Amino acid sequence: MRTEGSISYGMKIAAVVGLLFVVALAATVSAHVYVSLNGGFYIEYPDEWWQVDYQTVDYYLSQLQADPETYNYDAVFSARKIPPFYDHEYCILTVDTTTGEFSRRERDSVVADLGDLFGETINYRPIQESFAALQVDDPSYDRDRQLFVRLADVGDDQEGFKKHLYVIRFYERGTAHFYFFTPDSTFDQYRPEFYNILASFSTENLDSHMPKESVKLADPDKVQSKSDGSGANRTWLFGAPIGFIVVLIIVMASRRKKKREKK
Repeated sequence: MRTEGSISYGMKIAAVVGLLFVVALAATVSAHVYVSLNGGFYIEYPDEWWQVDYQTVDYYLSQLQADPETYNYDAVFSARKIPPFYDHEYCILTVDTTTGEFSRRERDSVVADLGDLFGETINYRPIQESFAALQVDDPSYDRDRQLFVRLADVGDDQEGFKKHLYVIRFYERGTAHFYFFTPDSTFDQYRPEFYNILASFSTENLDSHMPKESVKLADPDKVQSKSDGSGANRTWLFGAPIGFIVVLIIVMASRRKKKREKK
């Protein structure tokens, strides 16, 4: 016959087991995984974030009458599901595997070229956790982690200013480019989440993270109601990162040319 004490002990054990199960379950659903088939890597992004479907992004770009090259993004993520995504915190991910892996000397040369193009001095130093030490127009390159990071202010008085965090991740297949945007007032809040997304970057055990997460289609009426008449004066939202992409195309093309000349 079980005593009251043994029942109490059993209930405690059950409660602990239940708590561990809840913690384990929470850990498994605390982040989404995005697999880049083009890049051969995956990243994790917070559970409350969502991947903006390609139809929504392409529709927005069509309103801007964007060049075909602009559509060559890998994915777009938003921190909020309130449309339009570009009014909130979001990230554009692009991938360039045409260059292949860079040697350390080649990476340093690319970073130096970026400093010249931006007209800024590159600081060669470790990237602190949560991007705690980032300053506007003070780019950093972490040689050990192969990360180039630049924080800038973009926008104008009419549309409002945003923080733009641009990160290049060098890896064995080429480069991954992250363009994070937030309203100026929320950057410090989302800074740790940006850091965690980049810290999750991995090319290992890719098969275990397949298949790529499915994405919902956009509601055309909702997109239309939010986009009509507003595209032209929002060009800078995609114009800023695309401008940087053009810069990177120039830099990477120069790197490819030098590689061919060495062979």
